[in-house]
Amino acid sequence: MYRVHLSDEQRQELQRRAHAPEVAPRTRDRLEMVRLSDFGFSIPWIACHLRQSEGRVRHRIKQFLAEGFDALPDQPHPGQQSAVTPAMLAALQAAMADSPQAWTARQIADWSPVDTAAPKPGAAIRPLGSHAATPVPSRHRQPSADESHRRR
Repeated sequence: MYRVHLSDEQRQELQRRAHAPEVAPRTRDRLEMVRLSDFGFSIPWIACHLRQSEGRVRHRIKQFLAEGFDALPDQPHPGQQSAVTPAMLAALQAAMADSPQAWTARQIADWSPVDTAAPKPGAAIRPLGSHAATPVPSRHRQPSADESHRRR
């Protein structure tokens, strides 16, 4: 059984983090898991109270016990780095500020030295609503012409 026992300083830190305006809702839920565990509530009770799975609560409590408060916020998602650099953004902002007109997304994509993989004009794109011609099956059986005569 995993149980959190916080010191007075850790309780103050938990309060400070939980009430900070920039804290994400999921991080606030995780802080609440730690607080409830410190109060002596069981993992199944915490899971039921916060509408989370027991496995999820157990994972977060174990993570807190191993790594402390820094383990609770969402970690950055790994992925491909953006090809747009801060210098490129600054140059684009300067170009847009010098222009008297508003820029369209196409003009920005054409200006950018990065391949945006946006569809080029004239590319084959499925028109909006092209799926509308597909018949939608009815939930109720339609009476045949013979059956409609019999009901009258």
